Amino acid sequence: MKQCISVKQLEQLTNEQQIKVATLAGEYGNCCNTGGETMNLGKLSDKLTIGKMIEILSDNGITEISPVWDNDGNITGWSVDICDPDKGGWFVQTELCDCLWEAVKKCGIS
Repeated sequence: MKQCISVKQLEQLTNEQQIKVATLAGEYGNCCNTGGETMNLGKLSDKLTIGKMIEILSDNGITEISPVWDNDGNITGWSVDICDPDKGGWFVQTELCDCLWEAVKKCGIS
């Protein structure tokens, strides 16, 4: 099971969004490069764990994290439901980490 966001996923964000994510995660001071204009994405990706993303989402009205089951009773994915009507959404991914990341991007940096 994937435990944290990849550098490649962070590279898809603008510099401003990367800084916003680092700030939400409470890691701005630990992950910013000289001058604070860019982020050390390797350091930041290590900090964006499943637990940290749940913490960020809890501050933004997370409603529920649920497994998605197949007909044989196997977990095939995860869903996250956000209740805030302005930021809300329902996110489904195979990996819990990726599902939480989609929700963090929608709630925290979009």
